[in-house]
Amino acid sequence: MTENEKDKKQANVTFISFPSKEIFDEIYNELNEDGKKELDSMMKEGRVKIY
Repeated sequence: MTENEKDKKQANVTFISFPSKEIFDEIYNELNEDGKKELDSMMKEGRVKIY
């Protein structure tokens, strides 16, 4: 991977916020397995906020 490709990959970071734990749980439960894995990895990286 070139430096330019690394920069592009790092720049494409998404943050998600949820207004409450209940709404987060509702959406999480509707995700398929791939979606849950993606959201889990985002949570580990600190890219999910629940207010």
